[in-house]
Amino acid sequence: MYVYFIRSNSRPPMLKIGRSDDPIHRMAELQVGSPFELEMVGTVKCRSQAHSVEMESTAHRLFRGSAYRGEWFRYDQKLQDYVAALLKGDADSMRHNVHALKVDRWFERQERRRAAKEARRIARESQP
Repeated sequence: MYVYFIRSNSRPPMLKIGRSDDPIHRMAELQVGSPFELEMVGTVKCRSQAHSVEMESTAHRLFRGSAYRGEWFRYDQKLQDYVAALLKGDADSMRHNVHALKVDRWFERQERRRAAKEARRIARESQP
């Protein structure tokens, strides 16, 4: 079983993160229904099906803020760096990227909470 990364040559570029026993065949299946040319960025051979599920789920969770539809994600710089580190097998870079993403998400959550609190305050003040 493999986790694969397939890039769509759309604007903006999208990346599909999925699992398959035969990633090349899977890309051919996807190409039939895609108006954009698809390109295999890379694959990671997994130890087991459970490992592939864990690896795919982790990537989906980390990049849910860049999710477009289903398993397609905006292929921004953070995702490019993550995939490059994963394909290179660079555990230190991957840990750094994952940590940076978690920190970014924490700040995003804090900002959403602050904005919601401010909206509630304004609503209370505008009530007679």
